[in-house]
Amino acid sequence: MAEKPQLSIISYNKGMFITIEGNRNNHKFFIIQSGNVRISTAGSSRFERDHPLLKQGDFFGVLSAMTGRQEIETAKAETDVVLVAVQKTQFEGLIQFNTPVAIKIIQQFSRQMRTLNNTLSERTTKNEDTEDTEVLYRNALYYQANKEGNKAFYCYKQYIEHYPNAPNRKAAIESLKDLQQYNRHGYTVAGSPFIRKYPRNNIICSEGESGEDMYIIQMGCAKITKIANGAEVILAVLNPGDIFGEMALLESKPRSATAAAIEDCTVMVVSKSNFEALAASKPQIVSRLTQMLADRIWFNYKVLANMHIPDAAGRFFDMLCIHLEKERVPLDPFTAYAFNLTIEQLMKMANIQPSDKRHIMAIINDNQKIKLILDKLITSDVTEIIKLAEFYKKQAARRTR
Repeated sequence: MAEKPQLSIISYNKGMFITIEGNRNNHKFFIIQSGNVRISTAGSSRFERDHPLLKQGDFFGVLSAMTGRQEIETAKAETDVVLVAVQKTQFEGLIQFNTPVAIKIIQQFSRQMRTLNNTLSERTTKNEDTEDTEVLYRNALYYQANKEGNKAFYCYKQYIEHYPNAPNRKAAIESLKDLQQYNRHGYTVAGSPFIRKYPRNNIICSEGESGEDMYIIQMGCAKITKIANGAEVILAVLNPGDIFGEMALLESKPRSATAAAIEDCTVMVVSKSNFEALAASKPQIVSRLTQMLADRIWFNYKVLANMHIPDAAGRFFDMLCIHLEKERVPLDPFTAYAFNLTIEQLMKMANIQPSDKRHIMAIINDNQKIKLILDKLITSDVTEIIKLAEFYKKQAARRTR
Protein backbone atom coordinates (compact mmCIF):
# COMPACT_ATOMS: atom_id res chain seq x y z
CA MET A 1 0.00 0.00 0.00
CA ALA A 2 1.56 3.25 -1.13
CA GLU A 3 1.52 6.16 1.29
CA LYS A 4 -0.55 9.23 0.56
CA PRO A 5 1.99 11.73 -0.80
CA GLN A 6 2.67 15.03 0.98
CA LEU A 7 3.05 17.31 -2.03
CA SER A 8 4.91 20.62 -2.15
CA ILE A 9 3.39 23.92 -3.33
CA ILE A 10 5.65 26.25 -5.32
CA SER A 11 4.88 29.76 -6.66
CA TYR A 12 6.43 31.46 -9.71
CA ASN A 13 5.99 35.06 -10.80
CA LYS A 14 4.93 35.98 -14.32
CA GLY A 15 7.83 35.68 -16.78
CA MET A 16 9.89 33.26 -14.69
CA PHE A 17 11.30 30.09 -16.23
CA ILE A 18 10.18 26.92 -14.44
CA THR A 19 11.97 24.30 -16.52
CA ILE A 20 14.48 24.77 -19.35
CA GLU A 21 14.95 22.47 -22.31
CA GLY A 22 18.14 20.45 -21.96
CA ASN A 23 18.30 20.71 -18.14
CA ARG A 24 17.36 18.05 -15.63
CA ASN A 25 14.66 18.73 -13.05
CA ASN A 26 15.63 16.55 -10.06
CA HIS A 27 12.92 13.93 -10.69
CA LYS A 28 9.84 16.05 -10.13
CA PHE A 29 6.96 17.24 -12.29
CA PHE A 30 4.35 19.94 -11.82
CA ILE A 31 0.55 20.18 -11.74
CA ILE A 32 -0.86 23.69 -12.21
CA GLN A 33 -2.99 24.75 -9.26
CA SER A 34 -3.61 28.28 -10.57
CA GLY A 35 -2.36 30.48 -13.40
CA ASN A 36 -1.07 29.71 -16.90
CA VAL A 37 2.19 28.21 -18.16
CA ARG A 38 3.58 28.51 -21.71
CA ILE A 39 5.46 25.51 -23.12
CA SER A 40 7.99 25.87 -25.95
CA THR A 41 10.53 23.65 -27.68
CA ALA A 42 13.49 24.76 -29.77
CA GLY A 43 12.81 21.96 -32.24
CA SER A 44 9.03 22.33 -32.35
CA SER A 45 8.88 23.04 -36.09
CA ARG A 46 11.09 20.05 -36.82
CA PHE A 47 8.79 17.67 -34.99
CA GLU A 48 5.56 19.47 -35.82
CA ARG A 49 4.48 19.70 -32.21
CA ASP A 50 1.77 21.95 -30.82
CA HIS A 51 2.37 23.78 -27.55
CA PRO A 52 -0.94 24.98 -26.12
CA LEU A 53 -1.11 27.26 -23.13
CA LEU A 54 -1.36 25.10 -20.01
CA LYS A 55 -3.98 25.97 -17.39
CA GLN A 56 -5.28 24.81 -14.03
CA GLY A 57 -5.19 21.03 -13.74
CA ASP A 58 -2.64 20.59 -16.53
CA PHE A 59 0.84 19.21 -15.87
CA PHE A 60 4.32 19.31 -17.36
CA GLY A 61 7.81 17.95 -16.77
CA VAL A 62 6.57 14.37 -16.39
CA LEU A 63 8.83 12.93 -19.10
CA SER A 64 12.02 14.22 -17.53
CA ALA A 65 10.87 13.35 -14.01
CA MET A 66 9.95 9.77 -14.84
CA THR A 67 13.00 8.98 -16.99
CA GLY A 68 15.69 11.08 -15.31
CA ARG A 69 16.61 12.41 -18.75
CA GLN A 70 16.96 16.00 -19.93
CA GLU A 71 13.92 18.24 -20.31
CA ILE A 72 12.54 18.27 -23.87
CA GLU A 73 10.54 21.48 -23.27
CA THR A 74 10.90 24.88 -21.68
CA ALA A 75 8.12 25.95 -19.31
CA LYS A 76 7.63 29.67 -18.57
CA ALA A 77 5.07 31.31 -16.28
CA GLU A 78 2.63 33.18 -18.52
CA THR A 79 0.99 34.65 -15.40
CA ASP A 80 1.74 34.34 -11.71
CA VAL A 81 1.34 30.61 -11.08
CA VAL A 82 1.00 28.21 -8.17
CA LEU A 83 2.23 24.69 -8.85
CA VAL A 84 2.01 21.35 -7.08
CA ALA A 85 5.39 19.60 -7.28
CA VAL A 86 5.27 15.81 -7.43
CA GLN A 87 8.48 13.84 -6.86
CA LYS A 88 8.96 10.65 -8.87
CA THR A 89 9.01 8.69 -5.61
CA GLN A 90 5.54 10.07 -4.79
CA PHE A 91 3.95 9.03 -8.07
CA GLU A 92 2.70 5.62 -6.94
CA GLY A 93 0.93 7.30 -4.02
CA LEU A 94 -0.62 9.82 -6.41
CA ILE A 95 -1.85 6.96 -8.61
CA GLN A 96 -3.49 5.21 -5.66
CA PHE A 97 -5.06 8.23 -3.98
CA ASN A 98 -5.83 10.34 -7.06
CA THR A 99 -6.28 7.84 -9.88
CA PRO A 100 -7.97 10.31 -12.31
CA VAL A 101 -4.86 12.54 -12.34
CA ALA A 102 -2.63 9.55 -13.04
CA ILE A 103 -4.95 8.35 -15.82
CA LYS A 104 -4.94 11.84 -17.35
CA ILE A 105 -1.13 11.85 -17.41
CA ILE A 106 -1.04 8.44 -19.07
CA GLN A 107 -3.66 9.45 -21.64
CA GLN A 108 -1.69 12.57 -22.55
CA PHE A 109 1.48 10.51 -22.93
CA SER A 110 -0.43 8.04 -25.07
CA ARG A 111 -1.68 10.79 -27.40
CA GLN A 112 1.80 12.27 -27.61
CA MET A 113 3.22 8.85 -28.40
CA ARG A 114 0.69 8.29 -31.17
CA THR A 115 1.51 11.69 -32.68
CA LEU A 116 5.21 10.86 -32.70
CA ASN A 117 4.56 7.41 -34.19
CA ASN A 118 2.45 8.97 -36.93
CA THR A 119 5.14 11.57 -37.65
CA LEU A 120 7.72 8.79 -37.84
CA SER A 121 5.48 6.86 -40.22
CA GLU A 122 4.89 9.92 -42.41
CA ARG A 123 8.64 10.55 -42.65
CA THR A 124 9.32 6.96 -43.71
CA THR A 125 6.31 6.26 -45.94
CA LYS A 126 5.58 9.80 -47.22
CA ASN A 127 1.97 8.91 -46.52
CA GLU A 128 -0.23 11.42 -44.71
CA ASP A 129 -2.91 8.83 -43.92
CA THR A 130 -1.47 6.82 -41.05
CA GLU A 131 -4.72 5.22 -39.86
CA ASP A 132 -6.20 4.03 -43.17
CA THR A 133 -8.15 0.79 -43.32
CA GLU A 134 -5.80 -0.82 -45.85
CA VAL A 135 -2.71 -1.04 -43.64
CA LEU A 136 -3.55 -4.60 -42.57
CA TYR A 137 -3.93 -5.66 -46.20
CA ARG A 138 -0.65 -4.02 -47.25
CA ASN A 139 1.15 -5.62 -44.33
CA ALA A 140 -0.30 -9.01 -45.27
CA LEU A 141 1.00 -8.57 -48.83
CA TYR A 142 4.45 -7.68 -47.47
CA TYR A 143 4.63 -10.72 -45.20
CA GLN A 144 3.36 -13.03 -47.95
CA ALA A 145 5.95 -11.72 -50.40
CA ASN A 146 8.66 -12.24 -47.78
CA LYS A 147 7.53 -15.84 -47.11
CA GLU A 148 6.30 -15.14 -43.59
CA GLY A 149 3.07 -17.04 -44.09
CA ASN A 150 1.97 -17.11 -40.45
CA LYS A 151 2.14 -13.31 -40.22
CA ALA A 152 0.44 -12.88 -43.60
CA PHE A 153 -2.37 -15.22 -42.51
CA TYR A 154 -2.88 -13.24 -39.30
CA CYS A 155 -3.08 -9.89 -41.12
CA TYR A 156 -5.44 -11.14 -43.84
CA LYS A 157 -7.68 -12.67 -41.17
CA GLN A 158 -7.75 -9.46 -39.11
CA TYR A 159 -8.38 -7.39 -42.25
CA ILE A 160 -11.41 -9.51 -43.16
CA GLU A 161 -12.80 -9.49 -39.62
CA HIS A 162 -12.26 -5.80 -38.84
CA TYR A 163 -13.19 -4.27 -42.23
CA PRO A 164 -16.20 -6.09 -43.76
CA ASN A 165 -16.61 -3.44 -46.49
CA ALA A 166 -12.93 -3.08 -47.37
CA PRO A 167 -12.09 -2.80 -51.10
CA ASN A 168 -9.66 -5.73 -51.07
CA ARG A 169 -11.79 -8.06 -48.99
CA LYS A 170 -12.37 -10.58 -51.80
CA ALA A 171 -8.66 -10.76 -52.64
CA ALA A 172 -7.83 -11.20 -48.96
CA ILE A 173 -10.27 -14.12 -48.66
CA GLU A 174 -8.64 -15.84 -51.64
CA SER A 175 -5.17 -15.28 -50.20
CA LEU A 176 -6.33 -16.67 -46.87
CA LYS A 177 -7.39 -19.90 -48.61
CA ASP A 178 -3.89 -20.23 -50.08
CA LEU A 179 -2.36 -19.83 -46.63
CA GLN A 180 -4.46 -22.36 -44.72
CA GLN A 181 -1.36 -24.34 -43.78
CA TYR A 182 -0.44 -21.35 -41.57
CA ASN A 183 -3.74 -21.44 -39.71
CA ARG A 184 -1.88 -22.20 -36.51
CA HIS A 185 -1.58 -18.68 -35.18
CA GLY A 186 -2.84 -18.16 -31.71
CA TYR A 187 -1.86 -18.00 -28.14
CA THR A 188 -2.27 -20.58 -25.44
CA VAL A 189 -3.65 -19.66 -22.02
CA ALA A 190 -1.16 -20.34 -19.22
CA GLY A 191 -2.91 -20.91 -15.90
CA SER A 192 -4.91 -17.67 -15.99
CA PRO A 193 -7.11 -16.02 -18.68
CA PHE A 194 -4.85 -12.98 -18.32
CA ILE A 195 -1.65 -14.88 -19.14
CA ARG A 196 -0.98 -15.86 -22.77
CA LYS A 197 1.89 -17.63 -24.53
CA TYR A 198 2.77 -16.73 -28.12
CA PRO A 199 5.13 -18.88 -30.24
CA ARG A 200 8.22 -17.24 -31.74
CA ASN A 201 7.80 -15.30 -34.97
CA ASN A 202 4.05 -14.90 -34.44
CA ILE A 203 2.13 -11.64 -34.34
CA ILE A 204 0.68 -10.65 -30.97
CA CYS A 205 -1.20 -7.64 -32.32
CA SER A 206 -1.03 -5.92 -35.69
CA GLU A 207 -0.94 -2.36 -36.92
CA GLY A 208 -4.38 -1.35 -38.14
CA GLU A 209 -6.47 -3.76 -36.07
CA SER A 210 -8.70 -2.56 -33.27
CA GLY A 211 -8.16 -3.79 -29.76
CA GLU A 212 -8.53 -2.80 -26.13
CA ASP A 213 -5.82 -4.90 -24.53
CA MET A 214 -2.44 -3.86 -23.19
CA TYR A 215 0.37 -6.38 -22.77
CA ILE A 216 3.14 -6.79 -20.20
CA ILE A 217 5.93 -9.17 -21.18
CA GLN A 218 6.55 -11.85 -18.56
CA MET A 219 9.04 -14.04 -20.45
CA GLY A 220 10.75 -13.82 -23.84
CA CYS A 221 11.03 -10.76 -26.05
CA ALA A 222 9.05 -9.03 -28.80
CA LYS A 223 9.68 -6.43 -31.46
CA ILE A 224 7.52 -3.42 -32.38
CA THR A 225 7.54 -2.77 -36.13
CA LYS A 226 6.01 -0.85 -39.02
CA ILE A 227 6.19 -1.62 -42.73
CA ALA A 228 7.63 1.38 -44.60
CA ASN A 229 8.86 1.70 -48.18
CA GLY A 230 8.71 -2.05 -48.69
CA ALA A 231 10.76 -2.86 -45.61
CA GLU A 232 10.14 -3.68 -41.98
CA VAL A 233 11.24 -0.84 -39.67
CA ILE A 234 11.92 -1.92 -36.10
CA LEU A 235 10.74 0.71 -33.64
CA ALA A 236 11.71 -1.15 -30.47
CA VAL A 237 12.80 -4.49 -29.05
CA LEU A 238 11.01 -5.27 -25.79
CA ASN A 239 12.05 -7.56 -22.93
CA PRO A 240 10.46 -8.91 -19.71
CA GLY A 241 8.78 -6.08 -17.78
CA ASP A 242 8.17 -3.98 -20.89
CA ILE A 243 4.64 -2.90 -21.83
CA PHE A 244 3.02 -2.45 -25.25
CA GLY A 245 -0.44 -2.02 -26.76
CA GLU A 246 -1.26 0.75 -24.29
CA MET A 247 -2.48 3.25 -26.90
CA ALA A 248 -5.26 0.99 -28.17
CA LEU A 249 -6.34 0.43 -24.56
CA LEU A 250 -6.27 4.10 -23.58
CA GLU A 251 -7.60 5.69 -26.78
CA SER A 252 -9.75 2.97 -28.42
CA LYS A 253 -8.09 3.61 -31.77
CA PRO A 254 -6.56 1.14 -34.26
CA ARG A 255 -3.13 -0.08 -33.24
CA SER A 256 -0.35 2.06 -34.64
CA ALA A 257 2.33 -0.65 -34.89
CA THR A 258 2.76 -4.41 -34.99
CA ALA A 259 4.07 -6.49 -32.09
CA ALA A 260 5.56 -9.90 -32.86
CA ALA A 261 7.30 -12.48 -30.69
CA ILE A 262 11.02 -12.72 -31.47
CA GLU A 263 11.16 -15.88 -29.34
CA ASP A 264 8.48 -17.76 -27.42
CA CYS A 265 6.82 -14.99 -25.44
CA THR A 266 4.57 -15.00 -22.36
CA VAL A 267 2.49 -11.86 -21.73
CA MET A 268 0.04 -10.56 -19.15
CA VAL A 269 -3.07 -9.02 -20.70
CA VAL A 270 -4.64 -5.89 -19.18
CA SER A 271 -8.10 -5.00 -20.52
CA LYS A 272 -9.89 -1.66 -20.60
CA SER A 273 -12.47 -2.96 -18.13
CA ASN A 274 -9.92 -3.65 -15.38
CA PHE A 275 -7.37 -0.91 -16.08
CA GLU A 276 -8.61 1.64 -13.55
CA ALA A 277 -8.97 -1.08 -10.93
CA LEU A 278 -5.39 -2.07 -11.71
CA ALA A 279 -4.29 1.56 -11.21
CA ALA A 280 -5.78 1.59 -7.71
CA SER A 281 -4.66 -1.91 -6.67
CA LYS A 282 -1.26 -2.12 -8.38
CA PRO A 283 0.06 1.44 -8.72
CA GLN A 284 3.56 0.11 -9.43
CA ILE A 285 2.36 -1.30 -12.77
CA VAL A 286 0.79 2.03 -13.78
CA SER A 287 3.93 3.85 -12.64
CA ARG A 288 5.94 1.48 -14.82
CA LEU A 289 3.58 2.20 -17.75
CA THR A 290 4.06 5.96 -17.30
CA GLN A 291 7.84 5.58 -17.20
CA MET A 292 7.75 3.31 -20.25
CA LEU A 293 5.68 5.83 -22.23
CA ALA A 294 8.06 8.61 -21.21
CA ASP A 295 11.06 6.56 -22.33
CA ARG A 296 9.41 5.77 -25.66
CA ILE A 297 8.55 9.41 -26.28
CA TRP A 298 12.17 10.36 -25.59
CA PHE A 299 13.38 7.53 -27.86
CA ASN A 300 11.08 8.58 -30.73
CA TYR A 301 12.31 12.17 -30.48
CA LYS A 302 15.83 10.84 -30.91
CA VAL A 303 14.81 8.60 -33.83
CA LEU A 304 13.08 11.50 -35.59
CA ALA A 305 16.21 13.61 -35.17
CA ASN A 306 18.24 10.68 -36.51
CA MET A 307 16.15 10.67 -39.68
CA HIS A 308 17.32 14.21 -40.46
CA ILE A 309 20.95 13.07 -40.78
CA PRO A 310 21.57 12.77 -44.54
CA ASP A 311 24.54 10.40 -44.34
CA ALA A 312 23.81 6.67 -43.84
CA ALA A 313 26.94 6.14 -41.73
CA GLY A 314 26.03 9.17 -39.63
CA ARG A 315 22.54 7.77 -39.02
CA PHE A 316 23.94 4.33 -38.17
CA PHE A 317 26.44 5.48 -35.55
CA ASP A 318 24.01 8.06 -34.18
CA MET A 319 21.51 5.21 -33.71
CA LEU A 320 24.18 3.36 -31.73
CA CYS A 321 24.59 6.47 -29.56
CA ILE A 322 20.83 6.59 -29.01
CA HIS A 323 20.90 3.00 -27.78
CA LEU A 324 23.81 3.71 -25.47
CA GLU A 325 21.84 6.55 -23.92
CA LYS A 326 18.63 4.51 -23.87
CA GLU A 327 20.37 1.74 -21.94
CA ARG A 328 22.05 4.34 -19.68
CA VAL A 329 25.50 3.05 -20.50
CA PRO A 330 28.21 5.18 -18.79
CA LEU A 331 29.83 7.15 -21.61
CA ASP A 332 33.31 6.91 -20.13
CA PRO A 333 36.52 6.07 -22.01
CA PHE A 334 37.32 2.34 -22.20
CA THR A 335 33.77 1.33 -21.21
CA ALA A 336 32.98 -1.83 -23.18
CA TYR A 337 29.49 -2.62 -24.42
CA ALA A 338 27.78 -5.34 -26.47
CA PHE A 339 24.76 -4.17 -28.47
CA ASN A 340 21.81 -6.56 -28.32
CA LEU A 341 20.59 -5.71 -31.84
CA THR A 342 21.86 -7.12 -35.12
CA ILE A 343 23.34 -4.99 -37.90
CA GLU A 344 20.15 -5.47 -39.94
CA GLN A 345 17.91 -4.42 -37.04
CA LEU A 346 19.97 -1.28 -36.43
CA MET A 347 19.93 -0.44 -40.14
CA LYS A 348 16.15 -0.79 -40.25
CA MET A 349 15.74 1.42 -37.19
CA ALA A 350 17.90 4.10 -38.87
CA ASN A 351 16.03 3.71 -42.17
CA ILE A 352 19.22 2.66 -43.98
CA GLN A 353 19.01 0.87 -47.33
CA PRO A 354 20.70 -2.56 -47.76
CA SER A 355 22.92 -1.02 -50.46
CA ASP A 356 24.66 1.06 -47.75
CA LYS A 357 25.59 -1.96 -45.63
CA ARG A 358 28.94 -2.53 -47.39
CA HIS A 359 30.08 1.03 -46.61
CA ILE A 360 29.10 0.68 -42.95
CA MET A 361 30.76 -2.73 -42.65
CA ALA A 362 33.98 -1.28 -44.12
CA ILE A 363 34.02 1.38 -41.38
CA ILE A 364 33.46 -1.25 -38.70
CA ASN A 365 36.14 -3.59 -40.07
CA ASP A 366 38.69 -0.76 -40.18
CA ASN A 367 38.14 0.17 -36.52
CA GLN A 368 40.11 -1.75 -33.90
CA LYS A 369 37.72 -0.77 -31.11
CA ILE A 370 34.63 -2.30 -32.75
CA LYS A 371 34.09 -5.97 -33.52
CA LEU A 372 31.26 -7.90 -35.12
CA ILE A 373 30.48 -11.23 -33.43
CA LEU A 374 27.49 -13.30 -34.58
CA ASP A 375 26.17 -10.24 -36.44
CA LYS A 376 26.14 -8.12 -33.26
CA LEU A 377 28.47 -5.23 -32.47
CA ILE A 378 30.82 -5.16 -29.50
CA THR A 379 32.91 -2.11 -28.69
CA SER A 380 35.80 -1.90 -26.25
CA ASP A 381 35.29 1.87 -25.89
CA VAL A 382 31.85 3.49 -26.16
CA THR A 383 33.42 6.91 -26.75
CA GLU A 384 34.61 5.58 -30.12
CA ILE A 385 30.96 5.20 -31.17
CA ILE A 386 30.29 8.81 -30.17
CA LYS A 387 33.34 10.03 -32.11
CA LEU A 388 32.26 8.16 -35.25
CA ALA A 389 28.72 9.53 -35.02
CA GLU A 390 29.97 13.11 -34.68
CA PHE A 391 32.52 12.67 -37.47
CA TYR A 392 30.03 11.41 -40.07
CA LYS A 393 27.33 13.89 -39.05
CA LYS A 394 29.78 16.79 -39.40
CA GLN A 395 31.05 15.40 -42.70
CA ALA A 396 27.49 15.25 -44.04
CA ALA A 397 26.77 18.77 -42.78
CA ARG A 398 29.81 20.13 -44.66
CA ARG A 399 28.63 18.48 -47.89
CA THR A 400 25.18 20.10 -47.63
CA ARG A 401 26.48 23.64 -47.14
